[in-house]
Amino acid sequence: MNNQSTVFTPSSLIAGRVPVTGAIDPYTTAFHAAAAALDDERIQLIAIQKDDSVYYLAAPAVDFASALAPATTPLAQALPGWSGHQGPGHYWATLRNGQVAVVRVSEDGSISVFTGLRDDAERFAGKGPQFWPEGLADWRSVVREAQRDIRTLSKAIASVSFAIGTALLVGSIVTMGVNFKKNALHDSAKALYLASAEQVAKTLTNTGDRNRVWRGFVTFAHAVVDRQGRAMKYADDGNGRIEYEVMLPVWTKDFTPFDGATKKDEGGMYLTLSKGGLK
Repeated sequence: MNNQSTVFTPSSLIAGRVPVTGAIDPYTTAFHAAAAALDDERIQLIAIQKDDSVYYLAAPAVDFASALAPATTPLAQALPGWSGHQGPGHYWATLRNGQVAVVRVSEDGSISVFTGLRDDAERFAGKGPQFWPEGLADWRSVVREAQRDIRTLSKAIASVSFAIGTALLVGSIVTMGVNFKKNALHDSAKALYLASAEQVAKTLTNTGDRNRVWRGFVTFAHAVVDRQGRAMKYADDGNGRIEYEVMLPVWTKDFTPFDGATKKDEGGMYLTLSKGGLK
């Protein structure tokens, strides 16, 4: 936590629990659940995995406009598995404008939240353990962190020549940016990203039009990252023919970078967009 942080918990706060299997990235998992619940991918998050569940707090990023960054909250301690968590009960925090927030954690692990006036909050909390946590945790933006990773790597790439090494860094951008965190559950997606990087490497080696291929690939990766996409495949033959396949969340609203693609509803959290016959 930054020593210059601002303690801020928005009244739009939601809490949730997502069943999971194995070791996963809790922030990516929480992001998709929270973005669906809020119908907005621009959110701030706090998340942690505890056994077979990911617990999270989330709120729309727009509600943090009045809080100087970085913003923190004491309510992270309400999440099972977080340092300072004291078990089932009600975790309280004071909000602005005289309101309070109460996160309820039940014996069965379910989690819910109430924000509003203190009298109403007391009725929500009822009897049982009541906690006023003091330890602070930073709110995080998954999208912003992915964009920062891309900017950092882009600066590194700008300092080297367009060669095989550059293309390998392109692969790192896609793996870090779109995939966010490397873990066992992302092996198949990671393989697709690396395959795309290898294709770009061959193009950069065999064509003099390196700048165009490079810019097209990075622009596409940015578009996927900004929309929280995954499982990207991308190919550019160096002669203007671009093919790709990418999965985007069902709540995606702007498909402009993917004009001309065929869209297929997967019936779950993602849509598949494809262009060309890339295998």
